[in-house]
Amino acid sequence: MNTAVARLPAETIYHRAASGPASQRTGVLDFFRHQGIWSPGVKLFRTLQFRTKALWVSFAFLIPLCGLFYLQWETETNLIAATKVEQQGLDYVRPLLEWVKVAQERRQAAVLGSEPLDELHQKAAAAMLQVEAQQTAHGSAFGTQKAFELFKQLQGDLQSKPVGGTADETFKDHSEVLAAALELTKSVVNSAGLILDPEADAYHLVNMTMVFGPDQTENTSRLTTLGTLMLKTNDANTERHEAMFVGGSIQRFLDGFVESSYLNGTASLSDAEKTSLGMKATDDAFDAFLDALKAQVLSGNLQGSPDAYLALGRVVVDRQNEMNAKVFARLEQVLQDRIDN
Repeated sequence: MNTAVARLPAETIYHRAASGPASQRTGVLDFFRHQGIWSPGVKLFRTLQFRTKALWVSFAFLIPLCGLFYLQWETETNLIAATKVEQQGLDYVRPLLEWVKVAQERRQAAVLGSEPLDELHQKAAAAMLQVEAQQTAHGSAFGTQKAFELFKQLQGDLQSKPVGGTADETFKDHSEVLAAALELTKSVVNSAGLILDPEADAYHLVNMTMVFGPDQTENTSRLTTLGTLMLKTNDANTERHEAMFVGGSIQRFLDGFVESSYLNGTASLSDAEKTSLGMKATDDAFDAFLDALKAQVLSGNLQGSPDAYLALGRVVVDRQNEMNAKVFARLEQVLQDRIDN
């Protein structure tokens, strides 16, 4: 009996083994035996023509590419939207800086009695109308209502009473309004995202034209007006001397920030383009004015011609304003090029 079983052909033994418990493996699970979860795809691909297979493979590669294209499009779209907000900030700041320029001339005229104020009042009022228009258009989005209201109130008070009881009071009143205007400028710069510009050159140009530059020019204007008043009246009382000493001390400090921002913001320009901005002429005028400040006002004894000192101060203020305006235009071009590209 055992000998008969042992002598069965191999085909018979295999057939009997397959008909036993192992035969239960056939069915759904057997479908996934060799390729696992990929079995449907493998078996499907075996039935497809080559052209169809190639189309499916191409489609599979196209899916992540489309995802990358979408992410790139979304990034560029967000950048364009942010840049347009920055441009709105420039639109707001432009008339504000023009008002500051006129207000500095008006302060000088009011403190020194050097010229009538009517024309300067008209220029300041015209610039103020443009600032108000920008506040109406963008103030809600920028959240500048509080800073603007303070500036508007002080500006209105100054329009009605440009000259105080004394020259020192007049100087303080005008300087207070100018400080409020510059504070409003910084508020716009922050709210419009200009101070967070993602490109290095634009970031530095923003710092120069709307942060450090206006502060430096205002400090120069203050030193010019108050120093001339001291020389004309031959009066260096404690309060005046302290204000001049503080202003003179921070002048070089501000100049360092302005120059650093200028160098970084214009690094990509050619030498001819840099020359056209007028930094060297501004530096020369700045150094000449500082020499006069030290020699005539801060040396311990008031000396020299007040008119000569005033002339030097006016030159450097004019050149600083002119250079800042050119760099401001450069910043506008950088932002527009970013959108166009």
